[in-house]
Amino acid sequence: MNFISGLVGGDDLRRFHGQLHRGLLMHRKGRLALFFKLQFPRAILMEDMATEVQSQLDLAAWFVDAPPIEIAQHASYCDVMDALEIAMGVAHVALERATTGKLGTDAFTDLTQSLHEFDRCADILDAVITNLLTDVDTLTGLFNRAALDRDLSRELAKAARNGKPLSVAMVDADNFKVVNDTYGHAFGDVVLRKLAERFMESLRPSDLLYRHGGEEFLVVLPDTTQAQAEVVLDRLRKRASALPISKGAMAVTQSVSVGIAVHSANESPLALVARSDEALYNAKAQGRNRVVVAPQKNSTVLPA
Repeated sequence: MNFISGLVGGDDLRRFHGQLHRGLLMHRKGRLALFFKLQFPRAILMEDMATEVQSQLDLAAWFVDAPPIEIAQHASYCDVMDALEIAMGVAHVALERATTGKLGTDAFTDLTQSLHEFDRCADILDAVITNLLTDVDTLTGLFNRAALDRDLSRELAKAARNGKPLSVAMVDADNFKVVNDTYGHAFGDVVLRKLAERFMESLRPSDLLYRHGGEEFLVVLPDTTQAQAEVVLDRLRKRASALPISKGAMAVTQSVSVGIAVHSANESPLALVARSDEALYNAKAQGRNRVVVAPQKNSTVLPA
């Protein structure tokens, strides 16, 4: 499923991002010490300097936690680790030679080039993580409205290119104002986080889930017909209220209403979402805790 490290609330990614920054800081500190030693090989420094510099240069040593799975599998992270391995090997040789005399021109060139390549890869990884963090809803860990606006256009273009169906669904927590008014917004946040977790558990790996705003979520279902979407979304609806959501003495059984819209030819992302929102309105008007499908765009509804 296209989420950042499953359900992380952005915390795992932020923690890893902080460790990356700390590791890069220590790496560059070790680099300065290495170049000082290369410039002044006879300088009297602490006996364990070589070991200390080597540990500072090892970026991976500063990662307390493993990277989120999406980062670990990302090409930029793999590039950083590959570049780090090369840079560490060259730096180790340079550090050994610094104790016996000046580093040759070719060896120094290899060192600077390997470090430059590492910096380039590290900057790309940092930019990738920063971009991901701007797309994450800090409460639920789902992608946010900004990510939705970008991704939905991409998925619609892909569906049109491949001739595949695409469905979207607006999901809303029923009577959520009552939860906030009765138990407070802090518990309301607990409910939203738990709903996000249950939604993710009920969706398929190819489905995309976003926090649309407030207590509304939007699901994008690529390559999914109306009938298939109804099955998936009804499973989501049932799972939402299958068990109470509790914290301490507070507990609620939170149902959701769902409005589905299947993309029509030449329909804009905004229009598609608007139709799913209209179907959601109808689901609430019909008594909530149900799934309603929007009529196809430009379809003719015959009188009964």
